[in-house]
Amino acid sequence: MRLTVRRNAGDRPAPDELTAELACSEAPATQAGRNYLDANGQDATETTLTCLPPEAGSPLPGDLVAVEDGTSGETWRAKETGFTLAQAMDETGAIVESLELVVERPL
Repeated sequence: MRLTVRRNAGDRPAPDELTAELACSEAPATQAGRNYLDANGQDATETTLTCLPPEAGSPLPGDLVAVEDGTSGETWRAKETGFTLAQAMDETGAIVESLELVVERPL
């Protein structure tokens, strides 16, 4: 596992790279996954998924998401690259929300 550290004004010294031994919490491990997907993004396919909005917030571009594919029965991970949240009113006057995620899945 390799994490790249970007420095700002140089007022916060940090090692040049983090190893798997240092990535012992969720945040560095998640960043390592993002870095891996960024580094291997050329062998990826972009897919648009339509789903119901989650109860508490939605994933943001750059987040890793787990997708449960009901057709194939497999679960795979991807990086979200964009989203559209839409609201419409149906014939009964109820508001219907839908969330469309654009994700990049490594091949």
